[in-house]
Amino acid sequence: MKNNGTNIQRLHKLLSKRISGKAIMAYTRTFWEGCRYSSSDKYEKVHAWCKRELQEKGLANPELLSFPADGKTSFGGICLPKNWTAISGTLQVTSPSKETIADYKKVPNNLILYSAPTSPEGFTGELVSIEEENKKGKVVFGSFIGTDVDVIQLEKEGAVGFVTDKISKATGGNEAQKNKNAVNWHNFTINPFYNKKIWGFAITPSQGEKIRNILSRREKVFVHAIINTKIETGKIHMPTAVIKGKTNREILVDAHSFEQGANDNALSSAILLEVFNSLNKLIKEKKLPVPDKTIRFLLSFETRGMQAYIYKYPDRIKNTVSAITLDSIGEKGKYIFPLCATPGSGPRFAEELFIKVLKTLKKPYEIIPYCINDNPADDPLVNCPMLALVRGSAYSWHTTLDTMSTISQKTAQEIAGVIGTYIYTAANAKEMFPLKKFKGYIGFDNLNDKQFKDYQNIFGFSPWWISPEWLNLALFYSNGKRTLKEIHQLVENEMKSNIKYEKLVEIFNFLTKSGYIALEIK
Repeated sequence: MKNNGTNIQRLHKLLSKRISGKAIMAYTRTFWEGCRYSSSDKYEKVHAWCKRELQEKGLANPELLSFPADGKTSFGGICLPKNWTAISGTLQVTSPSKETIADYKKVPNNLILYSAPTSPEGFTGELVSIEEENKKGKVVFGSFIGTDVDVIQLEKEGAVGFVTDKISKATGGNEAQKNKNAVNWHNFTINPFYNKKIWGFAITPSQGEKIRNILSRREKVFVHAIINTKIETGKIHMPTAVIKGKTNREILVDAHSFEQGANDNALSSAILLEVFNSLNKLIKEKKLPVPDKTIRFLLSFETRGMQAYIYKYPDRIKNTVSAITLDSIGEKGKYIFPLCATPGSGPRFAEELFIKVLKTLKKPYEIIPYCINDNPADDPLVNCPMLALVRGSAYSWHTTLDTMSTISQKTAQEIAGVIGTYIYTAANAKEMFPLKKFKGYIGFDNLNDKQFKDYQNIFGFSPWWISPEWLNLALFYSNGKRTLKEIHQLVENEMKSNIKYEKLVEIFNFLTKSGYIALEIK
């Protein structure tokens, strides 16, 4: 299927009719109900279910990829943390009054990820302000996340645990009325690689204000914490499956599923699952031809999981032409597709194709600055441009407000139709990757008779002194990693030339036949 506008529109119409918004919402709830506990055992159950679902829906090669959760196996300096299994965790103020202010079973965000366990009897001690000089043997209270306070240093100073009421400024902070009874998700306030025995609780800004008022009156506050968690070396499993193409070259489609929110990021995982189900059905029903490239589904541990993937599966990633990842994209309200800019160090053909799909379907979009997400494959040493759709949320990001009520079935179905259209189009796109095979400028002083006639037909005149600047600039860009379309755009921008792309294709085909460049089509 060619990626012209008419075919893109037909594909989108076909897919949009098949994709079920209800199925997306049902999948979202399953992912969210498991992942919102941030516990390794719950993750394992959700991912085992996902693998079974992929298998039952007829996707090829469903499996659970296994990675070491040991906190020390390095993938370019990045490790996967040990498994953290949370059973329970409560925090009670015992003086000056008695009140339970945190309970993991009721509000999973109350117990901060990677908290160490207490003894079975729990810990009773004084709660002091973060400004208190003597922290040894005490529980520290403040409004912070891991980038505000060095919790590793906090532990070295003798703090047993800490309590924080911080809500991210990205969602309005503690001052926003909607956040007064929200609890932030602390996914890295405790560093799983360097913290040892410290634990922590997150509470609401309203609760925090009460404690702050008591401490401001110089009254002593005592708390009792009981935490039952396990931190163990083990494995992290990430579900994957494929829609087989005519070749083993792949388009990788990813979302991270180890998150607490419905929008961030259960919905993205659910959208991908329904898109793959729908595409697979249409292909099996012969309503769509088998794609040229294989399309791979993957749910990963944000950034770390994808980093591990490109290290553990070098042959697989070498065959991956391009990739896309989805993050926090379906909140209610007017939707604009948020596309992270491709870094200037890498090829832009995937970004260009995605924008073409959006423009063809008349979908609004914006280019946002490049950001670290599930996209380490953007590294030129990996050479797999990885698009990232990252919206975030000004309302609910990383808080207990990120529930099923924040997402829209209509928006989710719309996004799914566009994502499905793009990945199937990408799986059938034919891109030309030229590689220059000589040094310096190109010249045409030694053509044979046939080459001379071909040159005249292409350029409209006989060979002259050396060759045009725009052609040499195009060849300088021909490193085997950029597409000819991208090279054409770069030359146009740099030299303001009006050479047409079709003419450049004709010239590069001539140079290929003449042995000056290698032209790989993939």
